[in-house]
Amino acid sequence: AFMSTIPQMPKKLPHIIEDFLSEIPENMYPSVAMTIFPGLMAHFTDTVFHYSDNRTWHPNCMVVCIVEQSSGKGSVKLLVDYIMADIKASDAPNRQKENEWKEKNQQRGANAEKPARPKDIPIQWIDSNCTEARFCEFLNMAQGRRLYTSVDEVDLLKNISSNKLDRLHELIRVAYDSTEWGSERKG
Repeated sequence: AFMSTIPQMPKKLPHIIEDFLSEIPENMYPSVAMTIFPGLMAHFTDTVFHYSDNRTWHPNCMVVCIVEQSSGKGSVKLLVDYIMADIKASDAPNRQKENEWKEKNQQRGANAEKPARPKDIPIQWIDSNCTEARFCEFLNMAQGRRLYTSVDEVDLLKNISSNKLDRLHELIRVAYDSTEWGSERKG
């Protein structure tokens, strides 16, 4: 059955959640409280949870925030930007290194030997307009770090999958389940 009312916020919250909510409009408390977790979890590095069935899982989190237009959802974005500021700052020099590598390769002739792609440049904040091949590169460069992306509208996620929603569904499912993903090509 469909719920006609929003679940109420607990009266007692962890201190960190209370701190995040302290400057947010009250009508946005539920949205903000759930939306901050993916950003916080992006800070986990090489973290796994051991389950009772002897499996290990990486902490994964996805949130879909559905609120009315003009309801103050910009406060969610501001808070996420604050939480992710250090990751964006560490991504900047890595993106610069990668761009320098790309420029060097473009300047070389077609038959010239090109240097290998740098492997020490993890980038965590992924633009929503990212191809599947590029997403795989980000995964390979992650060095145990969590990847993060954020879109204002769910429809924009289809940009990460050659605009094929069935591939997007697969991508999200395997990313959340920490299973292997990709495709092999005949060489």
